[in-house]
Amino acid sequence: VYLSWLGRQGLIEMGELLLARTAYARDTLVALDGVAALHDQPVVREFALSLGLPDTASVRRVIARCATEHVEPGYALGLNYPEYGDGLLVAITEQRSRQDIDRLADVLGRALAAERAAAAAGGAST
Repeated sequence: VYLSWLGRQGLIEMGELLLARTAYARDTLVALDGVAALHDQPVVREFALSLGLPDTASVRRVIARCATEHVEPGYALGLNYPEYGDGLLVAITEQRSRQDIDRLADVLGRALAAERAAAAAGGAST
């Protein structure tokens, strides 16, 4: 129903919006210290990042740190793809604004810094 309500032009506009927001999100998150894109293919809604962490457990702790600030950064890829143990799958929808993406980057950046600091101190507590 939603898609039919949008109509042809609305679908085009939504697609363009998704492309722009996803590109902005990927560029913004890749600018974080230690974060890299897992691939450089074009993306529409989802993209994968390497967080530069030692393992999936570290990624899950970062996700948990973000959750304490009511931010869901993505899905730990290592849960299903062991070869991407430090991977995070991020999804962006048309409902997310640039401000939402900036908040995601801020919270994720702080969570990554906290995880790295905890690891350097010899612990991995949340």
